[in-house]
Amino acid sequence: MTVNLTNTAGASSVSLSPTSNVTLSAYDDEARPLRKEPGGTSAGMTNWSVSKAYEQFQLPAYVPGTEVLSADFHSLYGGDQGSSGNLYVFSVSNDWNESSVSWQTAPQEQSMLATLDFTPGQSFHADLTAYVNQAYQNGGVVSFIIMDNPAAPTLQSFRTLSEDKRLDLTISAA
Repeated sequence: MTVNLTNTAGASSVSLSPTSNVTLSAYDDEARPLRKEPGGTSAGMTNWSVSKAYEQFQLPAYVPGTEVLSADFHSLYGGDQGSSGNLYVFSVSNDWNESSVSWQTAPQEQSMLATLDFTPGQSFHADLTAYVNQAYQNGGVVSFIIMDNPAAPTLQSFRTLSEDKRLDLTISAA
């Protein structure tokens, strides 16, 4: 994958789209089976539900002497009107892909990276600078999961994240 960087004032900027994304959804109120929605959407969630959105980005090739100065993940929350609350961003391993991830094979959440306040129809962002900088310097792929509270997964309104997801990077000049 080729990533084109825009140079401004001694730093380079790039906006990345996910190279892989999957949303896993589970329902218990209508006895529907666990299911996976390709492309990161989870339509039709009702009442008690659990949903996990896995995101993976291919980062630019590391240039010695550079670092990620900022890394902001942006998306739009598309849940029910009138519902708001928190979503959580956790690190996950890079050992997954869209075609094989399931509830049984999906990587588990690791360290919490951010807490997101959301309101339906509103965009949100998460500052993932430290996490992305480490991945940039050690391999070039970064993965994370967006989910409701793992200790009490009862968020009724986590319906969809927009297909318009991006990771905006600013990388220092060498």
